[in-house]
Amino acid sequence: MAGDRRHPRDLSAAGAGLDESERRLEADRAAVLGGEAAERQVAAAPNKRQQAAFGGVVSFRVTGGREQAWRFIDATRLMSLTANLGDTKTTLTHPATTTHCRITPEQRAAAGIGDGLLRVGVGLEAISDIQADLARGLK
Repeated sequence: MAGDRRHPRDLSAAGAGLDESERRLEADRAAVLGGEAAERQVAAAPNKRQQAAFGGVVSFRVTGGREQAWRFIDATRLMSLTANLGDTKTTLTHPATTTHCRITPEQRAAAGIGDGLLRVGVGLEAISDIQADLARGLK
């Protein structure tokens, strides 16, 4: 494989959601926390974790529960709504109605999955575009 020398279109065609290189992971970390802040976060993380660093998934809650969560989702334009966060483009999911919809509300609450919880899988778009889409959703 040609690694980072491949054209971005070829990387995309190689398989959406695949981590083609360490560069993608670094881009995720930088996009989520911004450069050196990402490395400080990794260093401060507890030792109990699945991987050496973190990926580009951000979870947050909006006040107003399910109704406000769906208003946020409907207002975004860049992010794609999906149940699978592994992609090269920025994706958005509402766990209570996707990944955790088959468990009871009580089980979701015990797991911290409230109706206002949203998850964003940070893609390779310009961080300013992602930030603008998040701001649009929060209006």
